[in-house]
Amino acid sequence: MVATIEPVEYEVHGETVFVDGIKRHRCQGCGEEILRIDAIEELRKKANEYYKKAHELLTGDEIRAIRYKLGVSQSEIEGIIKAGEKTFTRWESNKVIQSGIADSLLRVLGAVPGALAYLKGMSPVYSRTIAAQIAFASNTGETVAEVSGTRRELMAA
Repeated sequence: MVATIEPVEYEVHGETVFVDGIKRHRCQGCGEEILRIDAIEELRKKANEYYKKAHELLTGDEIRAIRYKLGVSQSEIEGIIKAGEKTFTRWESNKVIQSGIADSLLRVLGAVPGALAYLKGMSPVYSRTIAAQIAFASNTGETVAEVSGTRRELMAA
């Protein structure tokens, strides 16, 4: 067996990509190629990253940067956007390619001030805050918008 590092052909979503820098072993007698398990994992991650770049999707590093900018943990944002457990771990490590819709949502969250707060208001975790504002407004005669605005003013102070 001879170790080589050559581009490897890999299929992602029906498209062939060529991934550089993957170590594989080739039998000198029969030409069979063998990849170690760690090389297979690296191949899949790099192939997914190449695919994301070719299709103008956010890379794992870009997704992580947006999440850091928002100041939320992986599990927090998964709850807010109603994604499955470990979704962000997989997206950020390039193990899984996010859908175009998820990609667009992440871009909006990263670019539009207040988008995360808006989604938090829709999330069951944060809907108790809205319910409390409605209850408070009904007891005081204020509108929910007035209560919410007062709350924002207090939080900004």
